[in-house]
Amino acid sequence: MAFPTTPVLDTFSGTLASWTNPIFGGTAVTISGGQLAGTGASDNAASWTSPFSSGDQEVYYEVPTYVASVISLFFLIQAPGITCYAAEVVGDGTCRIRRFNNGVQTNLDTGSLTMASGDSFGASKVGATISIYQKPSAGAWTLMDSIVDVAPLNGPGQIGLDMIGTLMRFDNFGGGNVSGAQPSDDPPIGFSGRGAGW
Repeated sequence: MAFPTTPVLDTFSGTLASWTNPIFGGTAVTISGGQLAGTGASDNAASWTSPFSSGDQEVYYEVPTYVASVISLFFLIQAPGITCYAAEVVGDGTCRIRRFNNGVQTNLDTGSLTMASGDSFGASKVGATISIYQKPSAGAWTLMDSIVDVAPLNGPGQIGLDMIGTLMRFDNFGGGNVSGAQPSDDPPIGFSGRGAGW
């Protein structure tokens, strides 16, 4: 299945009126030079205010400026408490897929993914399959990992993002209800088996 299937929602050329900012006890995000930036030294987290009706969701953004810290994508954000999926890249090259149920964290998969300034990062949930995607600045979207969640969350829910610190920048945030066919069962390039790592 092609990724993404949904349009860009925000190019950060206006205001953050469509965002709930901050969330999860983090610090607020802000617009700086037409890109999204953090305002605090720790988590800077926000969500797209309007929820999406489907339990099959995707979310993505471009990272014009990346530093060795932590970036996250959230999807299927639900209340009460912190209930969502999180796809994260850590500055040491670690990538994680996590599920939160009312604040209780379950690590679904850990692998490696190296980000650079200008790359894009994305994630989706279709059925019980959680997938991670990366797009190099001069390349195309590539499936990096898929893992089947044995206890999947279901929609509706919101999508959102998080970054650590004030040095990184995000742009071209998009996502929503996944449209189109189910994803292929073919493993991503270099992937030796579901759940076996990247």
